[in-house]
Amino acid sequence: MRIAQSDAANYGMDTKDLIEKLQQYDEDFGINIVHAQTDTVGFEILNMPSNLLTFAEDISKFCPDIVNQGCGSISNLIEIIDITGQILLWWD
Repeated sequence: MRIAQSDAANYGMDTKDLIEKLQQYDEDFGINIVHAQTDTVGFEILNMPSNLLTFAEDISKFCPDIVNQGCGSISNLIEIIDITGQILLWWD
């Protein structure tokens, strides 16, 4: 993420902010970052969160585009997380 200089500038977050949030997810349930570009970050969830609703709501606050421009609803996001075990975040 540092090399790609991933950021969410349109949401007021720089690379450091994104890394801090993803480190929190890593501490909570483990993640493996599989993709990083300037405005996108993808990761695998190593240990599924026990409360997917709470996690999906947190992801949506962190990256509103995942719902607003992507899956369309929190319930759809929960289903995607549950089936794939992966998240693709983007900020544009």
